[in-house]
Amino acid sequence: MKKLIKLFLMIFIIISLVGCKNVVNSVKGKTYANEQSASIVAFKGKIAYLMMGGMEIGEVELAAKYKNKLVYVKENIDYYYVFILEGNTLYGRYMPLYQIGYIGGIKNIEIDDSFIPLKLVK
Repeated sequence: MKKLIKLFLMIFIIISLVGCKNVVNSVKGKTYANEQSASIVAFKGKIAYLMMGGMEIGEVELAAKYKNKLVYVKENIDYYYVFILEGNTLYGRYMPLYQIGYIGGIKNIEIDDSFIPLKLVK
């Protein structure tokens, strides 16, 4: 009986640790910005507030996540906002849904020249 309790406790601890290493938790309450491109992203959990390329997008909602990648969407807009977190730098860009599907989903999105590097502000 003690071994069974230890096993369940061990499984619970492992699940808790994996859940805490979530990319959403990594960016929650943080703000990233790039002055040159007039872009800023402020994360509030599954909601983010963003301005990209000088255009205020406003509030966007988490649509998908995969490892260090986050995809946000705004209602009535055909673009998805893709972010990849690497250390203290967040790389972001917008992509139409068909382009994400064409490359095989968010797991296949890689950082290229079209991504804007955003540095951690707070």
